Formats: sequence, structure tokens, C-alpha cells
Amino acid sequence: MNKQFGTISMVLAVLLGSLASTLLEVSSASATSSAAGTLSASATQPVSSDDSGTSYAVRILDELNAVRTAMGLPAVKLNPYLTKAAQNHAVYMIANVYYNHDENPRGQGFTGVTHADRIHAVGGDTSIPTWEIITVDESDPHAIIEEFLNTAYHREPLIAPDATEIGVGVYGSAVVIEIACAANTMGYATYPYDGQTNVMTTFSGHEIPNPLEQFGTARSGQIITIKTPYLLEGIDVTLTDRAGDSIPLFHPFVATNYWHIIPQSPLAYNETYTVSVTFTPWAGSDAGKTFNKTWSFTTESAAAPYSQNNIGIQLNGTYITVSPQPRMITGSTFIPLRGVFEKLGATISYNAKDKSIDIIKDSTAIHLQIGNKSATVDGKRITLVTAPFTDKNGFTFVPLRFASEALDAAVTWDAASWTAVIDIK
Repeated sequence: MNKQFGTISMVLAVLLGSLASTLLEVSSASATSSAAGTLSASATQPVSSDDSGTSYAVRILDELNAVRTAMGLPAVKLNPYLTKAAQNHAVYMIANVYYNHDENPRGQGFTGVTHADRIHAVGGDTSIPTWEIITVDESDPHAIIEEFLNTAYHREPLIAPDATEIGVGVYGSAVVIEIACAANTMGYATYPYDGQTNVMTTFSGHEIPNPLEQFGTARSGQIITIKTPYLLEGIDVTLTDRAGDSIPLFHPFVATNYWHIIPQSPLAYNETYTVSVTFTPWAGSDAGKTFNKTWSFTTESAAAPYSQNNIGIQLNGTYITVSPQPRMITGSTFIPLRGVFEKLGATISYNAKDKSIDIIKDSTAIHLQIGNKSATVDGKRITLVTAPFTDKNGFTFVPLRFASEALDAAVTWDAASWTAVIDIK
């Protein structure tokens, strides 16, 4: 079965000791970066961590360590200071409806501008490298770890050979993970890892910066990552299927010593692939020597077939489960408003008096009304092909194309597979 979960909205920050802070966002906003030589602000309004959920943090830890063990990497431990800092930021994001890394000193629950500040504010150690990862679209620990791993940049801290401790904060829909790494511990890491099964076939660029933009495509095969103990100027890669046929690849690129390999097209279902990477270090005692790392993994089985009475929804390359199911009415496809938009992390409110609906997604405000073809997106009026309607069970449905108008998404209808395909830009 195809893995089914919602679109990710994540933030990744990297702190190299106390020297630099780099921001990468995985959301609908643009990427930014910044550097700071010192801690930029002190905590002024620390909040309690009574909602941090120790059992939840342990479940996140167990999911991550299960993957690390399968990869042959050492397990990580929970750190109370990282957990406190993570919890404070989770509360801040929900309180201010602001899903990002930095905090505004005037915001409710402010405890530090950067994640380094927030760790420092609770007494944590900021002299070692730390990463911060955020999601607001998933609550299941397994799905959260899996979503992070099915990206390029955000999988890096999770598969880092030198990762030692993590902290987990949860508040409402916000989940924050802080990850601490030992000082420059070298080692190998590959993902998908050797012998892994049920690997997703497709990557749809749901990161900022989007690693696919440099190649001018919106969709590719699952990203493959390798980290070596060496400094490399380049790598030579082959990817072959079980028949020995070579799979076309984009040119590998490197980020923080993690090399990412991207197949040009989605991988086949239920196929075993072999990755072979050859490289020559340019520095150190092994400079000039040639090494090779070869491993294999197997992709997931094909998704369950869909039909006119069982329409599928695919968000950023991943099939999701919604209730109620989409409907086909007189040739037009209608999707359940709450089911799809909540998967995207939107907040929905309903006014029974005038049957109007307000949707807040990040900085986008949407207003529509049952039975009315007119709607507004950030105050701009749009006209829907068909008016939203409510079925006898009280569920609201909107035309599939409404997702395109409201979220600036690429929306297509795959008639062959009876699937509504929505790719958030």
C-alpha cells in the first residue's frame, strides 16, 4: 500500500556551535538565511512545558531510533533542556499563529529569537551543533519521522552519525524537534538505507529551498542521500533496477557534507534498486584514494486502485486518506473541505448564521459561503465554477479547482487512476 499522510510544513535550522545560524523553511513561504555572531535576545516570557507529553516524546524517540538502528547508527537520547526549548517554541507558534524558526520579542510566549537563544534561555548547551525541525501537519510520531526522512535537507540531522540527543515539544498541531550533534564525529550514512523496504517512489519538492528547482522539475524519484567521512569535490553514481538497467539521474549536489542523488522520474513500484557511489577524498590521510559504497533498497507496492465511487487524493505526491471521500457529480470533482484543508494545516471556522466559512492557512485568509459561487482569497474576489455545498451529514464540499484558486496550487485530474492531484507550490 502507498503510505498515506498529509503535506508537510517544516522548518529546519542549523546552529554550528555559537557561530552561525542557517534557516531553511519547508512551507509555502520563501527561504531566508541569517547569521549571528552572538545570542541575539534573552528569554523574557518563558512558558511551562506541561503539555510537552513525555510519552509522546518517547514515541518520537523510539521511531527515530528504530530507523537509526536499522541504519547501523547509534541511538540518540532525550535531553530535558532541548525538550524544554522545543516545547517553548511549539507554544509560541500556536499562540502567535506563526510557524517559523525565529520569534518576535513582542510575541506571546517569546523565549528567544533563534533556537540557540531558546536553548540558552533554559540552561542548555549552545557550544555544540544543534538542529531544529518543525512540523505543523502531522501528529502521529511514525508519520512525523517518516515525513522528515522523505525530504532532502530535513533528513540530514535525523540520519547524522554524530547525533547524540534530541528534545521534543508538542502543543496543538505544532511539533518541534531539537537535535544535538557531537563535534564533527565522522561516519557513513545512507538513506534509503541498505535493505530498506516500502520506500516511497516519488518526491514532489515539498521543501524550501526546493531541491528540485535547480533542475526545473516539480516531481522526481525519491531522493537518495549519502554522507561519507571524507571531504569530497564530487561523486560518481549509478542507480540500477533489478534487471540491471540504469536509471537517469540529475547531477548530485551536496549540502553540509551530505550528497543528494535525485532520479529524474518517479521510481517504479515494488522494485529493488542498487545504488553505487564512487568517490575520491581530496584531503586527509586518504586523499587520492578511491572508495566505493554500494547498497540496495526496495520501493513500496502500488497504491490501491481508485474508481468513480472511490476517488483518490494525492497531495505533493502522496496519497492521503480523508473522510468523507471526494465525489464526482455531473462530471465535476468535489473534495471535502475540512478533510483536505486540515491535512494542509489550515484552521477552519464555520458561521451557522450565514453559512459562511473562514479558512486560515499560514498568511492566507479565505472566505466562502455555502451555495455561493463567490469567494475571497486575501480580500480578492474569485468566482467558483460550482458553489460549495453541504451534504445531508453536514460535510462541506468544494470544487477541486478551488484548491488551485485558494492555495495557488497546481491541480490536475488523473482520469486514468481516478485521482485528484494537488501539488502545493
